[in-house]
Amino acid sequence: MKNLKSLTFTAASKQSNTDPIARKRNKLIARLLEQKLLIDNPSYIATEQRWQKTQMGDPVLVDVKRRVRRWWYQDAAGSVFLLWSEGYRVREGQKCHCCGVQGQASGSYRRVDRSSHKQRTG
Repeated sequence: MKNLKSLTFTAASKQSNTDPIARKRNKLIARLLEQKLLIDNPSYIATEQRWQKTQMGDPVLVDVKRRVRRWWYQDAAGSVFLLWSEGYRVREGQKCHCCGVQGQASGSYRRVDRSSHKQRTG
């Protein structure tokens, strides 16, 4: 009990100094880059690392496969639109003027590039 009286308390510092807006922006950029990979390879499956416990109870780092859903759709006229969700809101990328090649899916690659660049620059 003598040792407890000699201890002093200090305020704990925040472990992460990252701005929450910058964190969300970086996460969106990573997801947009996954969309680029999905455009190149329609059967693309992302892998993440997660901690799981073995039968003995020891934590082990395991690669887990995660399906990547398309964020774009093509309407009846052939135009390609890019949509993504932030929380409960659904955001829409720039519409027809940024695509360059209107009515073709090849323009969606350029749209993802522009959206990720726009997110990087703020």
